[in-house]
Amino acid sequence: NLANVRDGNIYYKVSTDLKNAVLNNFPFEEEFVIPSTAKIKFEGKEYVVPVTGVREDIFWGHHSLKSVTFPASIENIASRAFGGYQKLTIIMLGSTPAKIGDNVFNKNATIFVPAGTKEVYQKAWPEYSSNIKESIAGVTFDEGNFQFKGGEDQKLTLLSYNGRDEKEVTIPEEIVHNGCSYPVTCIAENAFNSCSDLQSVNILGTKVQFNAKSFNNCSQLCEIFVPETAYDDYMK
Repeated sequence: NLANVRDGNIYYKVSTDLKNAVLNNFPFEEEFVIPSTAKIKFEGKEYVVPVTGVREDIFWGHHSLKSVTFPASIENIASRAFGGYQKLTIIMLGSTPAKIGDNVFNKNATIFVPAGTKEVYQKAWPEYSSNIKESIAGVTFDEGNFQFKGGEDQKLTLLSYNGRDEKEVTIPEEIVHNGCSYPVTCIAENAFNSCSDLQSVNILGTKVQFNAKSFNNCSQLCEIFVPETAYDDYMK
């Protein structure tokens, strides 16, 4: 039965010629990345099938959902896929806009598309023209004494810190760049390398990844503060 084929915890409807798969059901997650391919078993053989579509109404009821990433393989997004969400981040990795049905996105959704394709997407999806923003993936920029780099997931990595004489540093939860807000979720290795005067770091984000190498040669560093609500997660 190819109507509801499982790959891990994701279900697909697969075409009878085994040449494409449509996303049919997926687990409850805050941030869902649609795979570009599905591995399926049929009549004793395993096939790798490209994921080319998303069925209608699929995301209704997933109230914890915050973002969905679409691979470049997606060609069709059926009607009302996201209509019930007041605020959602949509990340399109393909340079060619998928064909979309009616009321696919909510008017408050933010849709990120690859650099250089914004006008192409706006022409293809005129009803969502004002929602479409250019992706920050691979973009490096300075903000104050920090240097950041954007990822495909529209999150920022703190690459380096240039305030060598500061004793206390606060790492913001998010940064506004070109009118869009992006969360800071990672501190790179050596980001604070040899900040010999640094004594205290205050991390405002609740899900920031870092390790000891992020603060290499910070001989005076003795305190790292994190949000109280995320303290247990950081300790783990």
